[in-house]
Amino acid sequence: MPTNADITDVSLGSAGVASLYLGSNMIWPKKPLALALAWEAQLLALYGNGTPAWINNTVSQRQAIPASCRNNTTAISISQFQACALLSDGTPVVWGVNQLGVLDVPATAIQNSKFAAITGNTGFAVTKTGSVVSWGQSIYGIRSIPAGLTDVEDLALGGSFVIARKSNGTLVGWGTNTDGLLNIPAGLNRVVNLFFGFSCVVAVREEGDYVVWGTGSWPSTFSSIDTVFATTSMGGGGTHYVLKLNGNLELHRFGSMRVVHTEVAAIPGGGEFALKFDGTVVTIPRQ
Repeated sequence: MPTNADITDVSLGSAGVASLYLGSNMIWPKKPLALALAWEAQLLALYGNGTPAWINNTVSQRQAIPASCRNNTTAISISQFQACALLSDGTPVVWGVNQLGVLDVPATAIQNSKFAAITGNTGFAVTKTGSVVSWGQSIYGIRSIPAGLTDVEDLALGGSFVIARKSNGTLVGWGTNTDGLLNIPAGLNRVVNLFFGFSCVVAVREEGDYVVWGTGSWPSTFSSIDTVFATTSMGGGGTHYVLKLNGNLELHRFGSMRVVHTEVAAIPGGGEFALKFDGTVVTIPRQ
């Protein structure tokens, strides 16, 4: 007879069971903790038991999620033809179409990473010692990691550039300086979060305020103390989704603001889907 410590998953055949708890942890129904979004609304979810699962996937080559990811994944990301999972021991696993070596994770990243993600046909990892490792396609200079770069916590990946956030909250960028997105303001520090707006980069600092650069604009009406992160909607055109600390997801477009969903926990990189605190996924209509 297994003990509670042995149970990692559960399958129920009775529709009459509303929920199942193991101690104080709800283990049924499973709830997604994170979402990853790619082209054509392809959506990968990471569930609370550490298992990724496809909500929508049109690429047959990446349909089968590697067995090593089950009950063992801490972070996910996807690109047009590949998916990436970071395992609990720090191993990045990439599967799908092996274009330009994007599936060939180097030995320097294996069992040694605290961050891993893919963009296009290029993979990146940040090792536990704070160095950056990349593999796959070299385009727009995104694999031109600055010499001597250390003490990195995580990365923000754009299509043509990368910005590294160091443990002291300072930023280092490289790649192609499209729209001035690599013009990181001098003296910027204590950054805790980065996201991309419409032709701009927004850095949220420990104090809750934010700093913006690039050729695009960011609405000054946003309450800095409540701003957590945001994405640019698929519609573009200066449209931004902002997740507030009170759980509201607000849509800003051309000077107006309105609430479109509440109790939102996260929104992935395209802004088309939102993950609510109750674990359900909602669709945000394109504007």
